[in-house]
Order: sequence, then structure tokens, then C-alpha cells
Amino acid sequence: RSLGDRMTNRLTYNNLSSSGGGPNGEYLTASHVVMESTSNQRTGIRYYILNVSSGKASVLVNSGGSSGPPDLQDPADTLFYFMPSAALDQNGNLGITYTTSGAYCSTCETQSHPAINFDVLPWTASSFDAPTLIVQGAGDEENTDRWGEYAATVIDSTDNLTFYGVGEYYNTSQTGSTGCGTPSSDCYTWQTRILRGKYGTQF
Repeated sequence: RSLGDRMTNRLTYNNLSSSGGGPNGEYLTASHVVMESTSNQRTGIRYYILNVSSGKASVLVNSGGSSGPPDLQDPADTLFYFMPSAALDQNGNLGITYTTSGAYCSTCETQSHPAINFDVLPWTASSFDAPTLIVQGAGDEENTDRWGEYAATVIDSTDNLTFYGVGEYYNTSQTGSTGCGTPSSDCYTWQTRILRGKYGTQF
């Protein structure tokens, strides 16, 4: 999910029937990481919404297109955005769970540790709402360059409105094999956080 040269998260499928001016039909959503700055290799999130109701895919939203909304990225050109997962609710609001962090710096004491965030692009909107910080990590993964495996955003099938998101973070920096019982190169002691909420309410 944080590989810039391939899409490593799943497509999500929704069969929507909105009564409030939202979407009706079958839709696919996807998201992946892209490099936004060549100077510092800062990454952002590209996302897509496709209408597949007619048996053919037509792109409704492509944040990498010339006329679409912008990629989800740090407007201050500082934080890295990665590990995204996207899903649509019944009203067409696109929710994305993702991780942010500062650039790697082994000697920095004040760098931004990885954090879990959630953001929503309302149906027909051209920009995301203000992001919600779910949990701010207090440490880094310093014993390896691999960051985790999983992130997810799904919709509760009982109401098609409630988002669930899953991400990971560190309470303290992982610098060796303490608490793992394995070689430091294979030691991952991150924490998991699950978020829940509907668009327009507190997550």
C-alpha cells in the first residue's frame, strides 16, 4: 500500500441507491500512493471513482487528471501520506484511511511520527473536508525500512453509512527485537487502531 509503482490495495465495489441527490448505480473506488515532490520524494494519495453500472467502466473522479480534484496530500509540503484505503458510503462520500509521517531522519528528535488519519471527499465536492487525526504515534520503526502490511476502510453493510477504518502506529520507537523474540530485521511491534463513524459525525 505504500509502493509508488503499483496499486496494492483492493478495488471496493458499491451498489448505491441514494434518495438525497447522491449516486445511484454500481461504483468502484481505488487509491494508491504517488510521488508528489521529486525534491524530497514526498508522497501523496491518488484516488479514483468509476461508474460501472452500464457494464463499462467510466471514470467519474481521477485525482491525477487535469480536470479532477487534487491528490490527497500535505498542503504544507512536509508530511508524507501513504498506506491508503478508500470506500464510498451510500451517499457517495469517499472516505480514506491513511498514514502520515515526517521524512526519515535518524538524528531528529522532533520529526513527525507516523499517525493514522481519516478524511472524506463529499459527493460532487472538489476538495476534502478537514482531516480527522485518529491517533498520533509516539515512535518510529527504526530497525527496518518496512512499514507494516495492512490498512482498510469498509462500510457497515447494515446501514451503508458507517465507515470502519484500520491503521497502525507506534507507541515507542522500534529499534531492536525487544518484545518480539525474533531478529531485529523481522521485529514489528506496531499498535492497531480501529475507527468508526458516519460522515458528518465525530469519529
